[in-house]
Order: sequence, then C-alpha cells, then structure tokens
Amino acid sequence: MNVSFGRKNSDKLFYVIRDPKEEHGLFALYNFVMFHLKIAEEKNAIPVVDVQYYPLEGLIETDKIGHENAWEYFFEQTSKYSLDEVYESNNVIMAAGIDAASLSAVHDETALKRNRIISEKYIQIKKEILKVCVEKYQEFDMNQRKILGVICRGTDYVATKLQGHSIVPTAQKTIEIISEKEKEWGPFDAIFLATEDANIFSDMERYYGEKLLCYQKTRIDDTKGDFLSKRIEEISLRNNEKEFKKKLMTEYLISIWLLSKCNFL
Repeated sequence: MNVSFGRKNSDKLFYVIRDPKEEHGLFALYNFVMFHLKIAEEKNAIPVVDVQYYPLEGLIETDKIGHENAWEYFFEQTSKYSLDEVYESNNVIMAAGIDAASLSAVHDETALKRNRIISEKYIQIKKEILKVCVEKYQEFDMNQRKILGVICRGTDYVATKLQGHSIVPTAQKTIEIISEKEKEWGPFDAIFLATEDANIFSDMERYYGEKLLCYQKTRIDDTKGDFLSKRIEEISLRNNEKEFKKKLMTEYLISIWLLSKCNFL
C-alpha cells in the first residue's frame, strides 16, 4: 500500500516493514524482516522496521506500545531514518503482513549467500548486546575448546503440538543423540545448550554437570498448553517486572549468537 504522510523526503521511497497480525517472536520476526528486506531492495526503497505501532506481544510491554520500537531493543534500525521521520514523509510503502519466508533456504546455498549479503547490509545487533556476546564467548573459551551446540526448543512446541513444526525430542533422547555424535565426531570439551525450557535445562545439567554451558538465566517451566508469548505475558504481569520481555529476548538472542559460534551443532 502506497501512502503519503507529509512533505518530507519527497525524493525518497520508504518501505515500512510491519506485522499487522502481531504473530511473530524474535527470530520469526527476524525471518519476516529478511523476507521484506529483499522486497524493499527490489523496489529500490529504504527499509524501516516498525514494531512500535505494530507491536508483537512477546517482545514489548503493553505500556511501551506506540512509544518504543521493540526491533531497536535488539537490532539497529535498518536505515538511518527514524520511524518518526518516515511517518512524516511523502512516499511510503506500508508492507503487507504477508510472510513467505521459509527455512527451506538452509538447504539452498545460493539463497543462503543472498541472505547473508542482505543480513550484513541491513541487520546489526545492538552494540551493548554484542559486547555481552563477545564477553561470554571469551569466558566460555569457545575459541580454544571443542564445543557441541545444542538447541532444545521445548515449552509451547511440545505443549501445543504446532502444526507444521517438528516436535523436539526429550532431554533424555537428546542426551542419547549427543552420545551417538561423540562416537562419530569424538568427545567434546563442553556442551553449549540453548533452551528456554527449565525442565530440559535441569535434566541436561544433572547429566552433564560442569560440562554443560548455558547463557539463558530466565527459563519457563510450563506454558500450560498455551503459546510461549501468552505465558511470557502472564509472567510479566504477575511479577510486575519492568522490561521482562526485553530481558528474556535479549538472553535468547545472546544464546543463539553463542550457539552459532560452536564447532558442532
């Protein structure tokens, strides 16, 4: 949809990336933004991400909606232009809420290379978050040790049995798979675990002890059969903890960054 909000920047075309359906979590949003960045490039438009007026339940507290852009909690804006300026500009495309992004790209080397170019051009982790990433990387001595990265998505992926998604194995089954991989790849110095599930973490910690590395401190023990975003909202309201969602998702982002630095996955 092409609109005009004012007279500013009449020589420029902006592309506002928004999710009117309010469905995405942090990395689903990342994938969604990547999809629309490609469209913006095809249109020779300047992309700007709006998670301020088009909020996402799992990322932003209710009282911050309309005042803060949750995308900018975690990443730099995708251009030098602010939302305020864009919403006073003459030529703006309001992106549709379509999401044709697909994880099938992980099997397509050409698509992966294109995604990397787009990502490096437009998406930068906030400096203060990246600083923590590097500090933990050094603390875990990830450059010197043979580390297996393991991601265990539990909670709502198990409870809701999401259509079209694989159900992750139990902690015990994951331990068995790791043992098989150690026979194939040789023993690991450490296991880095990325999980938001408190029960999976406890089971893995009992088995691996000090060999288990993990960054996430805030974990969910039960989604009560609902989606994780709903449970996060409940916990945030119950604990009356300021910026709970921002804290939780920042830990998640750092954890996934560290996961990407492991020798094996």
